Amino acid sequence: MERVVRVLKENEIGRLAKTVVDEMDFPEYIVTCKGPFPTERVFKYDQYHLAEDYYNYLINDLYHEHNDVSKW
Repeated sequence: MERVVRVLKENEIGRLAKTVVDEMDFPEYIVTCKGPFPTERVFKYDQYHLAEDYYNYLINDLYHEHNDVSKW
C-alpha cells in the first residue's frame, strides 16, 4: 500500500501534513517540529482541529522563543 502525504501548512519551524493511511481514505494528521531535536505527533482522522491547534501552539511558542519576543 502506498501512503499519500499532503502538506497542509509548513514554515521554518514546523509542518502539518495529512497522510492517507489506507484505501478507504482515513487520514491521519502529522505535526512535525523541525530543528536539532525533531519531534512528530500523530492525530487520528477526526482530530484535525487538535492537530491544527497543536501546530499553531508550536509555531507561536517556538517563534517567540527563537526571536526573543515577549508573548505578553
